[in-house]
Amino acid sequence: MTPQEELAALRHLIEKQQKEIAEKDAVIEKQNDQIEKQGAQLEKQRIQIENMIQALLQARKKCSELLRKQRSRSRGSFFFLKKRKSWRNSLVWSKKDRG
Repeated sequence: MTPQEELAALRHLIEKQQKEIAEKDAVIEKQNDQIEKQGAQLEKQRIQIENMIQALLQARKKCSELLRKQRSRSRGSFFFLKKRKSWRNSLVWSKKDRG
């Protein structure tokens, strides 16, 4: 093989490798774009999850407040019924004492 032929073969090999590198760069660029899109989707999902958590915490707080109010009302009603019953009993006793 003459030096010119070796040089031509080496140039051909260099061109072939440059083409392969360009193809691999294109694949890498495509993958980077996909990674960016997935990153953006993950960020959106993270924000949605955070919003859902906040909504659940607010709902829990609201339910707790409603339960507290309901319990205080029912305690008040129970206390009132208890007083009413004792008042009724005292009337019955006072009638028995008289009769």
